[in-house]
Amino acid sequence: MTSQAILPLLPVETLHDIVLYLPRYTLRSLLVFQPHPLGNVASYVYFSTLSLHFGIRCNHRWFGNQYEQTVQDLELLEWHNRRSHEILTTIIDGKAGFSCKVRRLKIYAPGSTNSDDLEPEMGLLRSALPKLRRLKVFEYHGLLLPLRRTIMRLSKMAPHLQSLCLSDCVHIGWVFDPTEVTLHSLRNLQQLTLCSGWDRHLKFLDLTASPVKNVHIVAPSRRLPHLSLAPAFICTLTHLSLTTDSIDSVSPFEIALKFGVNIRSLRIRCSLKSPNAHHFRLYADALPFITEFGIYLTVSFVYGLLWDDVDFFPAVCDFLRRKEAQLVHMEIRAPNSQSGQNRLGFDGGKVCWDMFKQRTPRLRSQNTKSQLFSKLESLSITMPAGRKNFALHYSHLIPKGVTRLSLSGEQIRQCPRLFAQSFDKKRRVMWPPCLRLICLHSVDSIHTPMDDYKLTRTIAMCIPTVRVVKIMITGCRNKSFWSVSRESNRSGTSRRLNCTQWSKRQSTAMKEEMLDRHECEDTWFADY
Repeated sequence: MTSQAILPLLPVETLHDIVLYLPRYTLRSLLVFQPHPLGNVASYVYFSTLSLHFGIRCNHRWFGNQYEQTVQDLELLEWHNRRSHEILTTIIDGKAGFSCKVRRLKIYAPGSTNSDDLEPEMGLLRSALPKLRRLKVFEYHGLLLPLRRTIMRLSKMAPHLQSLCLSDCVHIGWVFDPTEVTLHSLRNLQQLTLCSGWDRHLKFLDLTASPVKNVHIVAPSRRLPHLSLAPAFICTLTHLSLTTDSIDSVSPFEIALKFGVNIRSLRIRCSLKSPNAHHFRLYADALPFITEFGIYLTVSFVYGLLWDDVDFFPAVCDFLRRKEAQLVHMEIRAPNSQSGQNRLGFDGGKVCWDMFKQRTPRLRSQNTKSQLFSKLESLSITMPAGRKNFALHYSHLIPKGVTRLSLSGEQIRQCPRLFAQSFDKKRRVMWPPCLRLICLHSVDSIHTPMDDYKLTRTIAMCIPTVRVVKIMITGCRNKSFWSVSRESNRSGTSRRLNCTQWSKRQSTAMKEEMLDRHECEDTWFADY
C-alpha cells in the first residue's frame, strides 16, 4: 500500500530517471500500466528504439516470401511482416502519438535478390519517415538497391538525423550506376556507418565536407584514397573504425596516429602488405584522448601476408603501455595461422600477454589501485599458443575490471584442456570478479549444437560469474548465444548448471533485450 500511495506523487521527471535504468524486458512489463504516469514513461522509453524486419534469416542465408522453408520459419516471417505493416501504418496515421516516441529506427530487409519484392514495404517506409520528427538514428541492413531513392531524399525525410548506418547483406553484384549521396545537407549528422556492400550502390562525394565526427567504414582497399583518409578530415574525427582487405600504399595507421589529435576510439581491421610498426614507434605519444583501441589483423585470401613485419605487435604493445591508465576497451587480434602470427612478431602471444604483467617487484606488491589497465572493461585478444591450461596460467593477467572477454585462436576447440578446473591450492584460477560475457571466435566450421553445448558448459564450470557465452565461426555470419544459469540444491551446498541456447529470434531481433536480462553488453565493436 505504501508504494502504491507514493508512486502517484512522484513527478514525471523522477519516474523518467528511474525508467532509464531499467532493462527492456522490465519496461515491457510496465506497459500494462498505461493509465498511470509510470506506464506512459515506460512506453516512451521502450518505443524509442524500434526494430522492423522485412524478412528473416535462415540456414546461412537471407530469404523472403518466395523461398519454401520450415513451418516455424514461415510463421516467424508472417509474424514479422504483419507486425512491421501494422507499426508503419500506425505511424503514418499518426495514432496515439506513437511517431513522437521513436528516436532509433532499425530496418532488417533481406528480402530476395529481386528488389521489387520489397517495394510495398519501402513505400510504407518512405511515407512513415517524415512522420518520425524526433528520429535521431536510422539503421538499415539488407538489400540496398530499393533504398537508394529513400537515401537521396533522407535530408528532407529526416532532417534531424544524427546517426546513419547502411549495410547490404544480400550482395547481388555490382551496380553500374551508384547513386550519388550528399551528406552536407544532413546538418546534424554525427555518426556514419557504412558496412559491407554499400559501395556497390552508393557514392559519397562530400564525406570530408560533412559534419560527421564518428566514422565506421567497411571498404575495399581501392576505395581508401577516396574516402575518409584526408588529414583535414581525420583531425575532426573522434571515432574511426576501418575494415578493409589489405593495406599497401595508404596506411590508416600512419594517418590516424599523425593527425588523429581528437580520436577517442580507433579500430582497424585489415591485412598488411607493407611494414607499419615504425609508425607506432615514431608517434609513440599520439592519440592523447584514446579510450578505445582495436587492431584485428587477418590474412587476405587474395594477397596473403606478403610482408614480414616482426616488430609490429611489439611496437603496438609498447604504444599501448603508455595508454594503460585511460583505455576502457581494447582489442589485439592476430591472424589465426601460426605462420602469420610469427611474421608479425606475435611470438606465440607472449608479447601481448606480458603487457598485463607488472614489470617491477615493487609495483607487484602494491594494492589493486596500481594494477595495470585498471579502467579496462572489454578485452578482445588472441589466445597464447600452446596447450597450457589457459585458466590456470593466464586468467590472473586479465584486468579485474573486465566484464566482457573475447578470445580467438586455433586452439579454441581444445576447450576442455584449456579451461580445465584446477584443484591445486597453491595455484588457483583468478578470473575477473564481474566477468559476465565470454565470446569465443573459432576457426572450426564443422561443429554441431552439441559441440557448442559442451563448449559452453566447460566455460561455465570454469568461470563461475559468466552469464552469456557467444560462439562465432571465423568467416561465418552465424552466431550462437547461450545463457548460463545456476540453481542451488535443496541442501544449498552445490548449484545445478543450466546452459540454454537462444532461439533465432532471441539472438537477432531480441538480442539487446536478452543481454539486458542477463545484465550483459555485447563487445564494444559491431560485427559488421
